[in-house]
Amino acid sequence: MLKRGTNLQLALKLINDAQGLIQSTFTEHKNTGKAQYPVIYPDCKGWILHKQGKNKEAIQCLEDAVKLEANAEIYLHLALSYEAMSQKILFRQQRQNLVKQIQTCCKHIQELDINGQYEQQVNDLLQRL
Repeated sequence: MLKRGTNLQLALKLINDAQGLIQSTFTEHKNTGKAQYPVIYPDCKGWILHKQGKNKEAIQCLEDAVKLEANAEIYLHLALSYEAMSQKILFRQQRQNLVKQIQTCCKHIQELDINGQYEQQVNDLLQRL
């Protein structure tokens, strides 16, 4: 069994393949139905890209995911990607905009996290700002 994060490139390829197959299945069969749990794919892809340090691409995937479903974990992934991106930004105004995005994500996490599962991670993230 593979440990977490050991083969991110293969995981990313599998996610892309799965998305392609799902899309082609619905296109070929002119099916008006939708894939079950469609938010899983952009969230997983975004998290893999984040782990690979491809934060711009990760943010795009994760923003797409939160458009599909308001989910505390996805907002956490997005906030962490924003944080990583902010550490690479040299311009103060751009960094401030990312900090605002992180704070907004954290508010969403707090609202959605009814059992407090992400409370410590959110507190740590906000303190790092």
